[in-house]
Amino acid sequence: MNLKTKRLEQLRENASTTISELMKSLGENILLEESIKGAMPKIPSNQMYVEIFQLAYGLKVGCLFSLLDMGALLVSEFRAETNLEKRFLLKNIQASILEGYKLIRNFGKARAHSYFSKLKKLAPVEINSRILEIENDLDKFESIYLKDRTLRDVTYHYNDDMLFVYKKTIELSSEEGCLVQVNRYNEILWNLIRLLDEIIATSSSYVFVPNPTNNNRFKVSESGIHQLVINGIRKTDFPKDVSKALALVATSMDRISAKMSVTNRITTKMEELGIVGDRLTKATKTMYEMLNMRLLLCFYYIDLASIMRAYINSASTDESILNLRRLHIIHASTLDHLYGYSESHKEVSFWAKIREVIPESNMELIDEADQLDEIFVQNIEERDVNYRHLHAHYIESSGAYSNAVVRIINSMEGLNPLVEIKKSENLLLLSKRLQDFLNKLMDCLAKEGEEL
Repeated sequence: MNLKTKRLEQLRENASTTISELMKSLGENILLEESIKGAMPKIPSNQMYVEIFQLAYGLKVGCLFSLLDMGALLVSEFRAETNLEKRFLLKNIQASILEGYKLIRNFGKARAHSYFSKLKKLAPVEINSRILEIENDLDKFESIYLKDRTLRDVTYHYNDDMLFVYKKTIELSSEEGCLVQVNRYNEILWNLIRLLDEIIATSSSYVFVPNPTNNNRFKVSESGIHQLVINGIRKTDFPKDVSKALALVATSMDRISAKMSVTNRITTKMEELGIVGDRLTKATKTMYEMLNMRLLLCFYYIDLASIMRAYINSASTDESILNLRRLHIIHASTLDHLYGYSESHKEVSFWAKIREVIPESNMELIDEADQLDEIFVQNIEERDVNYRHLHAHYIESSGAYSNAVVRIINSMEGLNPLVEIKKSENLLLLSKRLQDFLNKLMDCLAKEGEEL
């Protein structure tokens, strides 16, 4: 067994244990949040130590959560039963790594305001060589693994063109290639955490830190509700049914993407021939929009099934909470593209484009579309999209470059598994109705074409 293979095997063996240890360490650090914010210099001239103390603490919390988030997905990928599930979990792992790297160092102009850049400026001279060593490791990691950052975007947000999402997903590297990336990321972050611990220990000698007052964290996780829900799901036919359904959806996904590619080629050829604005052009565009929605629904089902299986196979409450968070992200991202939470998103949503092509003469389809509108409205909650944005981003969306991890951890307490799973169930039922509606609309449009 070579060194690389040995390290990857160790990664598999230690993944579950690491999650519990990371959650414990993260919880201990979060308990100090208010105290850290209230830190004061023991004498006025020690103010710089307060800044580096708070900076090192914030960066450490970010590193721990990044390792935790990635670790939960990694364990789920190891347990996945099909290659399709593995592929969809691998894209989530890589997106998680990129989000963590973004918090630590960011990209482009934003890099100057990142945690790591600030750390470089404030760090004592005696640790400069170690800072530069980690910076060099980050540079190499970015150049090898983070050249293309679009996978993270399509994983967390999908895309208006689902064929693009499909292509990015099938381009994913092998499981071994992803695990090599995970292993290297682990090494870099643990080196950074060790350095941050030293900085915190040194600077704390010059800083007064108030005693923590808040010791109530993870109320939901402590209630045992996750295990009750998981046990209930395991007694149903879901675990067995989802395996059969995944194979069918995978075939459908490949078939739809192939049709979209053909439609694209036809559109390109018509443009080359100067055929624009006629009935054929409109029909081709309509076909593409319907296929686009179908492909989004396929992605939703596979993402949902992968994370639901990860949830019910969770070995600890810590894993359960992290997987439930991912379930929430998928649900809200899908609804935002399907229907839209804001007025601006509703105007360009997949559903808005489908409604535009319903023949005015077909009152049966119009009435059914109105019914679907009502169901969409029942499923839309503004709180969901706000939570999705929070849970998907480690950095606050405001102008200030600040850590959102503490808010993410606290908000995970508000994710009730009974509520989140019911939302997913409702969206699955709506997805089936949408598929049936698209079939009827397709038949209707085809008949109209024959009559011309």
